[in-house]
Amino acid sequence: MEEEKLVFNVSGLEGNELIVRHGEALEQHDPVKTVIEGQIDAVYRWIKLRLSQFIKLKQHIVVDIDRMTIRFLEDENNPFGTVVWGKLELSKIFQKFQINTGHEWTTFELADFVRMNRSYFATPNAAAELVTTLRNFKAKIEKEKELSDDKRGNTSMVLRQIVESNLPKSFSINIPIFKGREVISLECEVDINPANLNCQLVSPQAEEIKQTSVENIINEQVDKIKELAPDIVIINV
Repeated sequence: MEEEKLVFNVSGLEGNELIVRHGEALEQHDPVKTVIEGQIDAVYRWIKLRLSQFIKLKQHIVVDIDRMTIRFLEDENNPFGTVVWGKLELSKIFQKFQINTGHEWTTFELADFVRMNRSYFATPNAAAELVTTLRNFKAKIEKEKELSDDKRGNTSMVLRQIVESNLPKSFSINIPIFKGREVISLECEVDINPANLNCQLVSPQAEEIKQTSVENIINEQVDKIKELAPDIVIINV
């Protein structure tokens, strides 16, 4: 086999590294920063499985309850250090029901939606009954106008409107409010817009759970991380 002679001119070489590529060498790539996003327990799971690998590195965790996030920086002195995000998000099905969003449905639209999502109701019959009621929606509207004039330049007009319908005051569905969390029985109310008789889905129970559970869920994860790795700095913002 014929020998090959390689000649290098290293004059003016900067730095302390010389890379020689010969033949079909692998293509070079710039370093890539690893960013991982997962559910709210992602940081705890990452640390639990990899703690021994970065025990001598400088790490920190940033907790933001308002944004419902826990962020872990694995090697804070490395510009390419891995970042792991744990996020608490509303479940897709909760968002799909448009609860407490102000979204308006016609009774026919809501009937079709309930029919296609009947699996989230306690029984198929409960969903079927609601569909039937929505498709046969009836409303009685009473309007009363009151006009007063005291003959001294002061006038007032009051308009009262009362809507009575055959829609149920509320119904229950079994869904998780947060992604990856437990399924609960959630009571939803049907509000009627008096101007156009469209429907909105409202749940005071869901709003109460959102307000009280976010901090508890995040603090639960932080406590587990502290117990597992007490030397990691945790910063609340």
